[in-house]
Amino acid sequence: SSSSTTTTAVAKSPEQTYRDMTVDISPLYDIVVDALETVGAKGLYFRVFSDGELDWWFDILDRPNGKEQWVCWETHGSNLCGPHEPWWFYHYIGAITAEKLLDEGRLLWDPVTGETVQTPAEFMLKLHVTQDEEKHAVGDMSFHAQHAFLWQYVATTRPNLDRFPDDITKELCGDYYAFHKVKSPTASKIIGYECFHGMGHAIFYAVARQQMMQQYPQQM
Repeated sequence: SSSSTTTTAVAKSPEQTYRDMTVDISPLYDIVVDALETVGAKGLYFRVFSDGELDWWFDILDRPNGKEQWVCWETHGSNLCGPHEPWWFYHYIGAITAEKLLDEGRLLWDPVTGETVQTPAEFMLKLHVTQDEEKHAVGDMSFHAQHAFLWQYVATTRPNLDRFPDDITKELCGDYYAFHKVKSPTASKIIGYECFHGMGHAIFYAVARQQMMQQYPQQM
């Protein structure tokens, strides 16, 4: 006679699946806040990431284990978060930037001049102008980060979003870059298009967040 062993897979509950999708980014949050308060948004978005490496910033923070906080690698895999393309890391930075600006009503832009921004619209304009002025040197970071800045802003200010936010799109993406195809050849991205791209992310995120809060209120 022969015998066989049957293994039955136990399906995960929706709640367990959701918990498995989440990750604590509080250590990263602290690093980003430190950066925004030290080198400002301009320094973080256009200087720290100018060469695609993070070693320099972690050294400044005197956090030798900083790279262990690249939660992106653990959550999304190295295929999306290689050492020279920490894709989700950039997005986390944008979301944290938006939250800090919304919470405090002020964000340091340039520590050299002491310049600050007071509103999300002012931040986005500064971002786009700098992307334009430095279009022959700028990398991907600021474009990815602005997508998450937009989705965090829209989801926070329009928690019950039920239609396309034309007013926010006009306020944050503006008219000039929306209709002028100003392109960064180094990043291979068109400034205005990337802002609208970010608004697409924002709409999805806002609606998904509504649904998740309804289904998993204990986890939100």
